[in-house]
Amino acid sequence: SAEAFRRAAALERGELPPDGDAPEEEVRWEEPGQTPPARQQELPAAKSKRRGKNKKEKKQPQSDMPRIEQIRRRKHERRLRRAALALAVLVAVFLYLGGVFSASVNLFSDLLDSARIALTPGGGWPVGMQVEGLLYAEPLSGGLALCGKSELVLYSPTARQLRSVQHGYAEPALAVGNARVCVYNRSGKELRVESRSRTLTTKTTEYPILTVGMAPGGTMAVATRSERYLAELTVYDPNFEEVYYAYLAEYYPLSIAIASDNKRMAVSCMKVENGVFGTQLQLYDMSKSAEEARVTVDVPDSVPLQLHYTSDGALVVIYDGFAAVYDPATGQQTARYDYGGRSLL
Repeated sequence: SAEAFRRAAALERGELPPDGDAPEEEVRWEEPGQTPPARQQELPAAKSKRRGKNKKEKKQPQSDMPRIEQIRRRKHERRLRRAALALAVLVAVFLYLGGVFSASVNLFSDLLDSARIALTPGGGWPVGMQVEGLLYAEPLSGGLALCGKSELVLYSPTARQLRSVQHGYAEPALAVGNARVCVYNRSGKELRVESRSRTLTTKTTEYPILTVGMAPGGTMAVATRSERYLAELTVYDPNFEEVYYAYLAEYYPLSIAIASDNKRMAVSCMKVENGVFGTQLQLYDMSKSAEEARVTVDVPDSVPLQLHYTSDGALVVIYDGFAAVYDPATGQQTARYDYGGRSLL
């Protein structure tokens, strides 16, 4: 009422605009004894925001020491892992250069090839195969290796063609060792070793090649002519490093077989004595010197067709007139089967 009186007086003096133009003011009528509010009532959202801010301000900051310790520990663990990895790589390099697990590396590569082939099977046998001038057909790790006049073709166990390699040799010949194939130029100086997925090596010999033999583990023996002798034998490990050498002074080698342990080798040689044609078997223990290791067995009037080492280390020789089993350490014949006067072709 005092406020209303002052407002009316101000209107009369023209100090305030008319009521229609007057700015809106919030007039609070207070009852006697009521305490006026100190400020307007806040909205709930603003109130909760202010409370959250106050809580943040009241919260005491935590120390960063545990996080720093975690970072330091992770960095230390990374350094240890890197050092262990570098040490493992260094040890692996030394072992590989020393040939400790080269056979394991080759075995792992063969297993990868087998897994890849198993994931993409073929249509199965029988299957038509077009190989011009087929000369050799040999088993290859469950599949097949075919050698023709101009190409080498490899098949999987389910008759899927894996590879076709153009060799270009005038007189090609074939030697197979489980999952590896050596195709060489007989009376030439070139050879190449193929796996089921890639070319492993190509090699040029100093003298013409006579014959090649391969072990299931990849060890390879190459017989060539020689300047000082009738022939010489060079044995290579699965990494194609020379590991053994021997020479033949009197007889030419016809075929070579190597045992799966890569320690024993059998060579069949052509022997002509007093006008009589025959065979001499030369059995080698490659853990000894050539002269100490050689055991010879003369087989007159017979032609060796194939040589095989069995799983227990015995040597099986297939001749044109009979088959025989030998003790490779002594050369003693332990078993024999005759064809009854017929000749095996």
